Amino acid sequence: MRDILINRVPTILTSEFYGSVALLIGIIIYILGIINFINSVTILSVFIIGITIRYFALKFNWHLPKVYK
Repeated sequence: MRDILINRVPTILTSEFYGSVALLIGIIIYILGIINFINSVTILSVFIIGITIRYFALKFNWHLPKVYK
């Protein structure tokens, strides 16, 4: 909310992979819902993919590219 009030891109979407991974997983779940392919196996698979991406981001110190103004 703070970033929105001061007219900045939210920090969680620019500095670390956390917000980006959550957004990616949300899009995948949405697409799976559209094509009626949501079941316990696909949900578990998407969850494992999200955890794996986040783990590697922390382990290898991955960051999003910086946006300069």
